Amino acid sequence: MKLKILFFAISLILLTSCESHSEASPVVEPAKVIDQGTVKPFLVKLASDYLILANELEANSRRYEEHDDLEGFVRYRNREWTPNYTSKKIFYEHSFQKNEFYLQQHNLERPFEIFASLIYIGLDLKHGLQNHDQALTKKAHQLLLRDIQYMQKVKEL
Repeated sequence: MKLKILFFAISLILLTSCESHSEASPVVEPAKVIDQGTVKPFLVKLASDYLILANELEANSRRYEEHDDLEGFVRYRNREWTPNYTSKKIFYEHSFQKNEFYLQQHNLERPFEIFASLIYIGLDLKHGLQNHDQALTKKAHQLLLRDIQYMQKVKEL
């Protein structure tokens, strides 16, 4: 009897602790309608969001690379950077899907593609650090710099 009560109490504690530590789903804005009157401010916002995320990723990856701290970088990416990126990525993906015809008609897909590919650059930075692969790390930083420069031009529309 005591064993059953103990087992029940431990199970209850484990279930309660799992619930309180579970991550919430990211809050995502509803997709926006993009047209001639809203396209510039929308692209400027997309570029601004990209630049914040890209610059944070760049600065933190360099900081963790200097200390050869893979665990620190992975923890930062998983707990801070990726949730922020994901909520914005979902918003921009939904907005793109809602306005795909207009965006393709006006050849405006590239900023969305660059935003979507940022997650892969972050993975390359992680893998470069993990495998001590200087070539991969250098390539990821070069791609990041190239895309940052492109998005800075978009922001200046």
